[in-house]
Amino acid sequence: MKRFHHLFGAKEDSTIDINSEKIFYRQLKIERSRTHRNGHVFSVVVFDLRGVRLNKKNVGRMIKTISSQIHDYDYIGWYDKKKIGVILPYTSAKEAKEFSKNIINSINNVRKKSKYTLITYPPEEKSSEKKSTEPILRSM
Repeated sequence: MKRFHHLFGAKEDSTIDINSEKIFYRQLKIERSRTHRNGHVFSVVVFDLRGVRLNKKNVGRMIKTISSQIHDYDYIGWYDKKKIGVILPYTSAKEAKEFSKNIINSINNVRKKSKYTLITYPPEEKSSEKKSTEPILRSM
């Protein structure tokens, strides 16, 4: 039984690096393809850091906070130079909204300046969320 502990044990507490914009969009494209094949929904949360001082400490804190609340199959990366994106497979708009609020509330000193955008794919028909006009994939 000990042999399988590393496979089924607790989530590792290692430092997570944030992926580049190019790698993030490649992963987003892969998740969209999975959705077409399997019919599941996924959400993307984009945290806008334009109102936050982009120093190493604040960005590190944001990444650590997000990393502590995501699953192993979720994906974090730069959406663009001032936005962090999180891909949440098998996550509805309602669940992603709750996740986003938890992240914003966890970051005390930047909470009031932090904003996020929530995109669900495929778009949910009866979602009460404001639909984003931003395309989920843009040309690179």
